[in-house]
Amino acid sequence: MSVVLQSPGGLVSEALQIGAEIRLRNFATMVFADGECYSACGLIWVSGARRYMSPDSKIGFHAAYREENGEYRESGVANAEIGSFLTHLGLRIEAIRYFTVAGPQEFLLLTPERARALGIEVFEQNGPEVTSPTQAPTADIHADRFVSYTLLQSRCTGFLQPSATAIDRGIRRAFEEGNRLVSSEKWIELWTPMLDQVKSQLNAKGPLLLCLETESHLRRQTVLAECNRSRSRRDRACLRSRPCHLQHQGFEGCGSAGSILSAIRLFASSDESLGFPHLSGAQDAVVRQH
Repeated sequence: MSVVLQSPGGLVSEALQIGAEIRLRNFATMVFADGECYSACGLIWVSGARRYMSPDSKIGFHAAYREENGEYRESGVANAEIGSFLTHLGLRIEAIRYFTVAGPQEFLLLTPERARALGIEVFEQNGPEVTSPTQAPTADIHADRFVSYTLLQSRCTGFLQPSATAIDRGIRRAFEEGNRLVSSEKWIELWTPMLDQVKSQLNAKGPLLLCLETESHLRRQTVLAECNRSRSRRDRACLRSRPCHLQHQGFEGCGSAGSILSAIRLFASSDESLGFPHLSGAQDAVVRQH
């Protein structure tokens, strides 16, 4: 279900209650082209499990305020409640600041491009066409891909047999797109913590398991991207397929070791563009152990 929004704003407390209910019910939110959704309305919109907007949608934010003696003054309590709510939605600090930095009589408008720079996934409607978050990822997703491809390039060639050209292309594309969305300084701030996390995971899991998880992670993103662009019934069927999830303790939730190996080989053979035309014997050995 989609909730279509058109409002100049309202009370923060009511907006947060509505937003929480929308998220709990997994509703989508939408602001039409040339529609207006300001202040508290914007908080409801960002609460959507899927957020739809147009390049011409007017979605604006400013700090919460109260009126005292005919003057508008920012409300520290209300802005703290907004910050807490947005944090629970999974937004990072830059997005929270964007929502609350403008004064009571000002607005900061959110565009699809700005949303992606702030890590907010949106479905962008432009006439009959809809661009999904998979097709136009956020800066955060580009950072994740940059680190993932870098790991495969630097630590996984002994276990997998990647195409150096494809991996280099993935690194370059993620770097260029992420750097385009945000400043160079912010781009470094996005991927550096992810790189630190990878280093910790290497120590905890070992390179082989982490390489398999990373390859599967990237391949799922690629499969979903192709499905989202497909329109035939046969192509849409791939949305119902999922590669096995590689858990910390081993290969879980995918049935027998044979089915795991079959799934890995299926995805390895069906998408050479990702850079993994086939798997090395090291993976076969790991699957047999589980």
